[in-house]
Amino acid sequence: MKNAEIINCYCFNPVCKSSIFASNENIVVRVPLSRVLSESIRCKECNSELISKPTLELKQEIDNCMHKHVPVEPEEDTKEKVFILL
Repeated sequence: MKNAEIINCYCFNPVCKSSIFASNENIVVRVPLSRVLSESIRCKECNSELISKPTLELKQEIDNCMHKHVPVEPEEDTKEKVFILL
């Protein structure tokens, strides 16, 4: 996607009158991709963060990376050194 591209953002707060759940019409906020990637876009009605497809994709990628992370156990020498210091 290009930075000049305009992205649709939506409110997902179920109690907000501008959300996709509460409105009979499709309430969309159109902003440049560069703004979506650089700052949090907020709903004017409820101040909830607006969600866009690129934001969801980024969050999903980050989540996948976090789940793939395997914790590394410190070596035994390190554990003994820490215990001795305590």
